[in-house]
Amino acid sequence: MLPIVKQPSYTIYLHSIKKKVEYRPYTVGEEKILMMVSQSDDVNFINTNIKKVLQGCIMDPDVSISKLASYDVENLLLKIRAKSSGELVEIDYKDEETKEQKKIEIDLEKIDVTFPEDHVYKIEINDEVGFIMKDLTFEKILSYQEKLSKSDKAKQAEVTYDSIIDCIESIYDADKVYTIGDDTSRDELETFVGGLSGISNKFYKFMETMPSIQYAFKLDSGKEVVIKDIRNFL
Repeated sequence: MLPIVKQPSYTIYLHSIKKKVEYRPYTVGEEKILMMVSQSDDVNFINTNIKKVLQGCIMDPDVSISKLASYDVENLLLKIRAKSSGELVEIDYKDEETKEQKKIEIDLEKIDVTFPEDHVYKIEINDEVGFIMKDLTFEKILSYQEKLSKSDKAKQAEVTYDSIIDCIESIYDADKVYTIGDDTSRDELETFVGGLSGISNKFYKFMETMPSIQYAFKLDSGKEVVIKDIRNFL
């Protein structure tokens, strides 16, 4: 009978659920799956397998990967990758604009979630009525990225609108908070939002400033580059 190898455990703070959770490094079999993910453009394949691997590595049964904000999923994936395969990763980057190529070494332990100061979760319509917002989950982000890549400009506006609706957690007034799904339906929400004016820019600002995992560096030409695609770090 072969020996049983005990794996170490580590902790990470998940911002979207405000909780510290334990996780373990991934196995050799799980690493193979992630290598396949890093080379895939199939959104369903990426989403399904990243969730499967991470859910197996999380040691808290009450934490659902599907319900975490996308930046928490990406940060968790990077930290598990660092503990499993080493903190340092090399990237061969080629800039499409300048054609400059650069080899970059990144310490995954030094990457964390970036929270823009102007990303606010309360959007006011007036002094008494407004929205409480939430960040998109990892699977929602992937889904919308796929739709945007396959859509013409007319459809892209529709996809952007749908993503904004998905970011609304509740509506409040002076007397009550109306939670989407419990106190009101998505159809009612869309009708309500569609009847408003002068608020679109606040929604777009929320989407543009959403927290993310990113790594910034400068090319020899002085141009600053920001990498956000999680697959670059796997």
